[in-house]
Amino acid sequence: MMITKQKIEAFKKLISEGQSLISDKGKINAPECEAWKTKCLYTLKRIALHGIPDVEILNSDCAPQMALAQLQIACTSASNWLIRQDSANQTSKQQGKVILCLHCGNKTYMNMVSAHKDHWGDDCTGIWSVNLWCLYFCPVCSKVTLEHNYTFSENEYLDDYGNMRPITETTTLYPHSSSSEAGIPIGIRNSFEAAQKVRHIDGAICALSLRRTLEMVCKDKGETVGNLFTKLQNLSKKGVLPQILDRMASVLRELGNVAAHADDTVNEFPTEFVPDLIEFTDIILNYLYVLPSKIQNIQSKINNQAN
Repeated sequence: MMITKQKIEAFKKLISEGQSLISDKGKINAPECEAWKTKCLYTLKRIALHGIPDVEILNSDCAPQMALAQLQIACTSASNWLIRQDSANQTSKQQGKVILCLHCGNKTYMNMVSAHKDHWGDDCTGIWSVNLWCLYFCPVCSKVTLEHNYTFSENEYLDDYGNMRPITETTTLYPHSSSSEAGIPIGIRNSFEAAQKVRHIDGAICALSLRRTLEMVCKDKGETVGNLFTKLQNLSKKGVLPQILDRMASVLRELGNVAAHADDTVNEFPTEFVPDLIEFTDIILNYLYVLPSKIQNIQSKINNQAN
């Protein structure tokens, strides 16, 4: 037997029938009261088998009054259980959200399939922190995304109603991508995410988008004159790009040129390089934007604690 709202109403109706029979002393020992008790005991057994707490299975020789009292308890427990189930289902729906899947490149609604929370608090100071890890399932590629949410009571912002509220910092732990990190200019981030969206659709388009991302990086770092090769060389000479990253950027540029001249018949783009191109771009963005942003944030926190 499934516990539903309709079943709860049936339990209440059975309780009402029992109250009517038991209140009439002339019917307490009548066959209809015995039939009601048999039905009541069967219902209690079915409720208990469903795992509802606080439900006692009574013997057939129990008094009708005892059966009625136990059915009232069972009905209340079943109602509370159903409320908790509805609340859990609603919470599960609310916990899902739209996420860019870094596996397949689709931005889609994902259900949360698992979560773990770790809470720390100091009763004396009232300072607290919460770490929440959430696992989301992509319905497009059937792969998962792991996010970490960190909330610290002393890291607050002023909301639209003038209330101070703690800031929650969200980081994508798996699969890792610098595009999910803070510090990257929005235009560059969008360009990198656009490349990832088509990685499994068209490798040449993905490579061109990554080349465009490099162009935007050069512009952001003050290099606007010449072709991409010249811009990257200038960044390397200035020390903005170390030698190894400069070589990565050169590979991206060269394969971007190949993608620009690729077609479906003669010069097909070598798609096996796409994962490496995305990884190279991710490393460059991490070095130029994400790491400096993290260092600045840590330094700010150190300065605030010192003051």
